[in-house]
Amino acid sequence: MPRWAPVKSRPALAIAGALAVCGIGVSAYLLYTRWSGTQLYCTGLHSCTTVQSSPYADVAGVPVALLGLLFYCAALGGVVLSARSIEPGAWLVGTFALALSAMLYSAYLTYLELRVINAVCVWCVVSAGLVAAIVAALLLALLAEAGTPAETVGIGSRRAGSR
Repeated sequence: MPRWAPVKSRPALAIAGALAVCGIGVSAYLLYTRWSGTQLYCTGLHSCTTVQSSPYADVAGVPVALLGLLFYCAALGGVVLSARSIEPGAWLVGTFALALSAMLYSAYLTYLELRVINAVCVWCVVSAGLVAAIVAALLLALLAEAGTPAETVGIGSRRAGSR
């Protein structure tokens, strides 16, 4: 059984993984309600159904909730592979790039909610927040793996002959 590699970014990766699990739950719920025809629980706003039944709820016939579910599963996989890898850099950079792309797409969807559909889905807002938090956690993980900025530029390091 392989052991977990000593990764400096482990706390940030744990946070990103936990957020991805939450995202899987949100996306799975939205996908379930979409495919089963079940009414969405929308905390009194009743805009979730409007958003989910809009023409923007699908991309080439694929529900956006399914795209979200696939993203969160891929992000969780990338986080686990980053944490288990002796050299996590490539997995971490790839997962960060994927999450950043998802955040930009989520921002586009939020724009559509506010300016085109004129309805806000609370579940979509939660998902957008989760994606942004995953990006932030992965950025912290990247910084941890690269070393602190002070170490990177040599600030605070003691050189031979200096006081």
